[in-house]
Amino acid sequence: MSGSIDIFATVGTFDGVHRGHLFLLKCLREAAAARGLRPAAIVPVRHPLSVIRPDAVPLQISTFKDKKRLIEQAGVTVIPLDFTKALSRLDSAGFLKLIRDEMGAKGLMTGYDNRFGSDRQHTFHDYVREGDEAGIEVVQAPELKGMSSSRIRQALMQGDLDAAADMLGRRFSLCGTVVPGQRLGSDIGFATANMQTEEPGMAIPARGVYATLAKLTGERSTPWMPAMTNIGYRPTIDKTENRLSIETHIFGIDTKLYGRGLTLQFVSRLREERKFASLSELGCQLAKDALSARNALADSGAYAATATDNTQHKIKI
Repeated sequence: MSGSIDIFATVGTFDGVHRGHLFLLKCLREAAAARGLRPAAIVPVRHPLSVIRPDAVPLQISTFKDKKRLIEQAGVTVIPLDFTKALSRLDSAGFLKLIRDEMGAKGLMTGYDNRFGSDRQHTFHDYVREGDEAGIEVVQAPELKGMSSSRIRQALMQGDLDAAADMLGRRFSLCGTVVPGQRLGSDIGFATANMQTEEPGMAIPARGVYATLAKLTGERSTPWMPAMTNIGYRPTIDKTENRLSIETHIFGIDTKLYGRGLTLQFVSRLREERKFASLSELGCQLAKDALSARNALADSGAYAATATDNTQHKIKI
């Protein structure tokens, strides 16, 4: 665990760091400032259920690295929490004493329906009483209705990018690494970067074709570039249908990108995935998809193509 001095804390998984989380962080900053304390979020590095019930861990909207970046952008210090079996056995009173002694917490702000400790039946009033006994002020943030990580996962599974973006307060994004594929895309004029997600167990949008923005990361990062992404089992090519693929055609790039970091921003869903009679028929549809993707990106304001961008001239990576 990471120590801190004189903090006013909150605790949670913060999956997605959505608008509800950002509202909680705003309340936390204000409460901490009023008390002359530093606002801090105590965030498990791995989902607590991975220790308690590994079979019940939900798909994750964001990695811990992304959570840390987004929370810190909101002006709150992140304290990583190594959630262990021993920690899972602590009741709420024991947890309050832990954050007081090891993290210097003077206060704790809970979410509207947040629970912590092994005694999950405890209420906010129990936390206040136990906080008084531990010398920690416990307060509750107001409720911001309609925001939850589970609702965002459901929207993504349905391919509803607008609903997901509304709850997140930003477009949904996915990070990973480009890995070798079957390299059939080049044969039909649409070379693709095949992504392996940064961590296993990530939430993936519904199967289909999407207008996306792509950024290559690493030593030679690139600006956001227009792209289209297919998520699915490639029924025209792969008859086994046993491995979900995330394939992105970045307009204007025709070089191998293996090993490069790749971040995708999902802008619009163009169509469902479907099987075609031949690679030639698939290639014709991809040409239509490419036009639809460019139009969708332009209409959304996500990307305005110009005469000098990489949709018109091949770029070097």
